[in-house]
Amino acid sequence: MFGIFGTIDNPLGNAFGEAGGYASVESGFGLLMTNVVRLITISAGLWSFANLLIAGFTYITANAEAEKLVQAWAKIWQSLIGLIIIVGTFALTGIISKLLFGSYTTILNPVIYGPGSAN
Repeated sequence: MFGIFGTIDNPLGNAFGEAGGYASVESGFGLLMTNVVRLITISAGLWSFANLLIAGFTYITANAEAEKLVQAWAKIWQSLIGLIIIVGTFALTGIISKLLFGSYTTILNPVIYGPGSAN
């Protein structure tokens, strides 16, 4: 039966080992780890950005109270340092990957070869 919205195909393949699936010997573990790193990175970036917004709001509403201003500035700097660390780790990983493997994305998008793989 044809649904009202049609069908949606999984872009990663199915779980039974088709090209790109999590159960695939060639890419399963690497794909899982890549997705875990992406989830952690996105969560950390959103957390830092939310803290930056909250600290900015605290700074605006401090009404020249020294204690609140100091706390707001500390939180702003901590959020900015967190964002710099997130971006810096990706840049450092890209540089190390280029030096060791000749490609900027080798470490960030690993391919694990197993039995029966072409390489």
